[in-house]
Amino acid sequence: MKKLVITFSIIIGLLLVSITAAFFLAGQTGSGSAAENEDPGIDEVIDRSWDTEELTTNLAGDHYVRASFRIQADSNDTTEELEKRDFQIQNAIIYRLAEMDADELGSSDGL
Repeated sequence: MKKLVITFSIIIGLLLVSITAAFFLAGQTGSGSAAENEDPGIDEVIDRSWDTEELTTNLAGDHYVRASFRIQADSNDTTEELEKRDFQIQNAIIYRLAEMDADELGSSDGL
């Protein structure tokens, strides 16, 4: 009987340790480091931003628009990819603008 009580005590103890470790590890993997959760500084935002050249295109009506855009990426690798695909991004912006009229562009739903 004494052996059975010791065996059950060891099993229960191991279960408690396992459950505690599981909760601890689950909390660690989902939260990330404090540096990852903070907003990036302005220098980092500027480094991760890409500017288009000034674009001129006709709108759906009698109007045209001249605009440039600053696109903020989530990493430096993404910024490099934006620079490589600049012509594709500019074409997508031009096609989107060409579908809009001046009223749509001026509204809060615009781009």
